[in-house]
Amino acid sequence: MKFSLSFLRDLIPTPLTSAELGDVFTMVGFELEEIFHSEGEDCLDINIMANRGDAASVLGLARELHAKRPEDGATDLFRRLIADSGPRSGPAEAMARITIQTENCTRYAFRVIENVENGDSPAWLQKRLIQSGQRPISLLVDLTNYVMLETGQPLHAFD
Repeated sequence: MKFSLSFLRDLIPTPLTSAELGDVFTMVGFELEEIFHSEGEDCLDINIMANRGDAASVLGLARELHAKRPEDGATDLFRRLIADSGPRSGPAEAMARITIQTENCTRYAFRVIENVENGDSPAWLQKRLIQSGQRPISLLVDLTNYVMLETGQPLHAFD
């Protein structure tokens, strides 16, 4: 998994350098593939083992770092992302209807967002995607890819 230090620091404001972070992740069982420079920032490429799907996101790695180094603190974004917000209901239910047609699907969540115009992504989003080994495509696709990198949850946008 490739990510920039600033992507991680949005969640955990650690003062560690990229090499020091690589050492921490290695000590908790992840393999540092490389430290590289992209778009003006240091980035890490961490090998996530198949049995550690919980860490296959920037949020998952931030959780590991926070467990190892709680003195680095946490941002409000980190706290919101790890909080269990529970099920929601509201006007989206009236706008879309989902039918689960198999018992193998244990959960399906959706959100309706109106009045969104697709176009180019902001420069900061394109930069984060490039640093993570992704190619920016358009605002809606880039947002779903960004959330997937951040949370580990794949998304799809429907129009």
